[in-house]
Amino acid sequence: MSLLDVNLKKEYRSPRDDIVNKFYIPLLKESILYKRSVGFFSSSSLLEISYGITKLINNKGKIQLIVSPNLSEEDIDAINKGYEVREDVIERALLQYITEPHNYFEEERLNLLATLIAEEKLDIKIAFSLKNQRLGLYHEKLGLMYDDENNVIAFSGSMNETENAFINNYEIVDVFTSWEDKDRVEIKERAFDKLWDNNDPSAVIYEFPKVAKDKILSYKKDNVDWDIDQKEFAHKIKENIQSEKINKLKSVTNSPEIPAGVSLHDYQKEAIQEWKTNNYCGIFDMATGTGKTYTGLGAITQLYKDSKGKLAVIIVCPYQHLVDQWVEDILNFNINPIIGHSSSEQRDFKQRFKMAIMDYNLGVRNFFCFVCTNGTFSTEYIQNQINNIRGDVLLVVDEAHNFGATNLKKTLKPKFNYRLALSATLERYGDEEGTQALLNYFGKKCIEFSLDEAIEKKFLTKYEYHPIVVYLTEDELEEYHQLSKELSKCIIKKNGKVKLTERGKVIAQKRARVVAGAFNKTSALAKAIKPYRNEGYFIYGNHTQPFADTFIPSVADYPKRNFLIVNPVNISLRGTGTLVEMLGAIPIPSDIKAMKNFLATIEEKIKNKNSITIYPEAHIWPYYTKIRPFKAVSFKYPVKLNAPAYCITNTYQGYGRHNNKIQLVSYVDGPFYPNEELPLKERQQDLRDRVYEKMVERSKNNNVEHIKYIKVEQSGDGEKNVQ
Repeated sequence: MSLLDVNLKKEYRSPRDDIVNKFYIPLLKESILYKRSVGFFSSSSLLEISYGITKLINNKGKIQLIVSPNLSEEDIDAINKGYEVREDVIERALLQYITEPHNYFEEERLNLLATLIAEEKLDIKIAFSLKNQRLGLYHEKLGLMYDDENNVIAFSGSMNETENAFINNYEIVDVFTSWEDKDRVEIKERAFDKLWDNNDPSAVIYEFPKVAKDKILSYKKDNVDWDIDQKEFAHKIKENIQSEKINKLKSVTNSPEIPAGVSLHDYQKEAIQEWKTNNYCGIFDMATGTGKTYTGLGAITQLYKDSKGKLAVIIVCPYQHLVDQWVEDILNFNINPIIGHSSSEQRDFKQRFKMAIMDYNLGVRNFFCFVCTNGTFSTEYIQNQINNIRGDVLLVVDEAHNFGATNLKKTLKPKFNYRLALSATLERYGDEEGTQALLNYFGKKCIEFSLDEAIEKKFLTKYEYHPIVVYLTEDELEEYHQLSKELSKCIIKKNGKVKLTERGKVIAQKRARVVAGAFNKTSALAKAIKPYRNEGYFIYGNHTQPFADTFIPSVADYPKRNFLIVNPVNISLRGTGTLVEMLGAIPIPSDIKAMKNFLATIEEKIKNKNSITIYPEAHIWPYYTKIRPFKAVSFKYPVKLNAPAYCITNTYQGYGRHNNKIQLVSYVDGPFYPNEELPLKERQQDLRDRVYEKMVERSKNNNVEHIKYIKVEQSGDGEKNVQ
């Protein structure tokens, strides 16, 4: 067993040289230690050289790998500016390149990779360049292989550890040996070891994120087929190169397909079949968590198949974060969507939408998908473009109950010959006309899958509901009775039905706010959460108060000590900065090296049974009355520590007979516990969604507006759309 026995060249160039089979595999077969630093990483890269790895492991060898996530310049800039927590950006990038297996052999090789990590035979670290305290991408490519006779081979060059680099790219590898060029090899050794030990002043090294490691470990089985490479892989990769290229080209065609490894439930298939029977029109009335999105995408796939491959699809969601969630699932169905909202990475989405329609009309493309918010969908520009579509169009509306409102109802045009509404709560409370309009437009319910039914059939986890009764104060009761008297005068009969006048609907909303904002709810809540006072927890709030946001969590949480995660700039502000610091500010570190201490501080505070407040909207919008969409990034902390979360929603409410008095009313809700039955990333998103939905619900109690916010969207041609 010696590296000296391998017939080596000084240089390898692909595609002239088969770098995998002529360089990597023969050397790894004779090695007991493999050290590698590369620019970018993907799980498929290790699969490409797994034959050599199995032999190295049989030699009781180990692998040390330094990689860099394939981050965009926007990701790097966001980290340096403190917009996002570093770990979450890294995790997101790495997870993107840990790909699902497509066949048995890929599955077994991922099992091998997971086993190596679990048995501590493979250790992976993350690298970034560091210059002037700013993070950058790490691009160095360096490798070292050692045998048991202290022979060393060093190599460098352009090749990354990716499938594309191994198979398709034009790559160069320069080779140096300890028996012919000892000095050069030693230089390479010192360079790698300095990186690995985080002693290189021009770089920063971090441990491989737990979320990414857990993702890889999820592929681990009880046993490893150590002969898998001899059986299939060595020749199969060559045989499949052409077919893989064809498959990649196929994916570019942008045609809907059920993802490999995904099987819809029977109730989902039945819903799609019923929708098909109803001429591809209907409503999926499904409880949250039962797979509305996948059922909807399954319906799109079925219609595309039945339409003989020519279809335009428009998907509409109420909020940007829901659009983004749809996009994640859409991509799994082999669809590359046009993403339409003000924060879309596709800043030219209007032009893309226009060109897609032109291509569709001309027959240049047979399919396109446009996914957007309600606000974008209802703009004059988008509506005019929709009018230009010639051919079959499917309209999919998520949270379809919103389209019962007057301003959205008018966008439901006859032009959409195929229609699909998704909602867990289609019926609009107090608005029979709006509900009926939805039923008339979309057609019958193709499925009714209630929360109770989903729990009974064990598709959702059973939960307990404990109502807490509170009583109105004398003033609240007086106002409630007065509004009830006024409401009684607004009841009319129309077409044999009892209805409220428009004035009556306004009064009914005011009366509902009296109940929703009942003063005694605060004391009842304090009593309800008393049993949880002996544990640490997180508090999330909407960021609308320049001063009160510093104090409200501390007051609500008294006598427990509350800490506040803040941007470092807030500590430097005159007046408020001092107060924030006194109240227990934990600044997000601007220096990437301080992040480990930051995370340790959070864990310490929670273990000491303190509370930590986070404003996930990030930037303050004074007196804003709605809840801005926020990402799940900040919810990693309660998920990681398995700690409960509460939310505080600040609202601005008028009271008195003429609403001439204004008060800040804060609602505290929770606890929300991470769902341990979900995978880590889904657990984080689920916790975020529950908190967000509760805050949105509470924000509906706002009935005054100090500051009016107007959204301005600017197109590429300079046109401004005000929403």
